[in-house]
Amino acid sequence: PPILSGLVGSEMCIRDSYCIALDSVEIKVSPPILVDIGEDTMICHKDYIQFNANVSSGIPPYNLSWQPSNMLSAPAVVDPVSLPLDTTVYILTVQESNECIAADTMTVFVNPAFEIEINADTSFLCYGDIANLVADTLPGLGGSSPYNILWTPADSLSATDVSNITANPTDSTIYFVSFTDSSGCYESVSYTHLTLTTKA
Repeated sequence: PPILSGLVGSEMCIRDSYCIALDSVEIKVSPPILVDIGEDTMICHKDYIQFNANVSSGIPPYNLSWQPSNMLSAPAVVDPVSLPLDTTVYILTVQESNECIAADTMTVFVNPAFEIEINADTSFLCYGDIANLVADTLPGLGGSSPYNILWTPADSLSATDVSNITANPTDSTIYFVSFTDSSGCYESVSYTHLTLTTKA
């Protein structure tokens, strides 16, 4: 059988007087792109969220593309702002200079909207009379129960942390109530007031 006689340049020669040509190729592997836009999170209804994506490795420069792009302040930066009204999945796709691609996703859970109102059995009181006040969420806008309730001002009220109270003001008074739901969401626009006018 032929015996390898040696390596001459790019040829491998054999004693049977014929040679086998050799060649080589180098395959370069681009480093993996590391994309991290954070863990899934929850926000309150009508709150903004600002992303702060971390992109590294691969071969810069990078081309960034966020989806859904129509819900973002800028779809090609690492830190866009969004105002989702419902739970939304965001995707950041990154392409580096070698056209390699990587992506990451984040789910932003949006707490259900809630609004509150106050109902009273009267809007006019004679001096010494009592009014019954009831605070509740609007139908279909209940947020996430249970709620922490706070009435102000506290003086002249039978309680400050329940939905049904009585008021015995000694002067015209505006009462405020706020609800904070189990997710910690609280909207200042949901403040509701009622004026009780007293007459001595």
